[in-house]
Amino acid sequence: MKKTKNYTLKVFNNRKITGKVRTHSVRLFLTHLRSIKWEKSTSVYLRVSYRKKIDSQGKLSTFWNDGDYDNKSDLMWAFNAFNEEG
Repeated sequence: MKKTKNYTLKVFNNRKITGKVRTHSVRLFLTHLRSIKWEKSTSVYLRVSYRKKIDSQGKLSTFWNDGDYDNKSDLMWAFNAFNEEG
């Protein structure tokens, strides 16, 4: 079965990008999530993109969920919510 999700992770320290990951693999993505060294000024941008689907206007569009997170627990909660099958 074709992978339908793309995971993007950007790590910021003092508003500068210190790490960036883009992958289809959940295992590789979780490895990168666990490797983040959380400091007071660390923030993370998470984006989960899904395959293209037809939207309400009948156009082919890419759907995604994204957000900025300042701690690991919120980031993992969002990752689990974005990754649910529904």
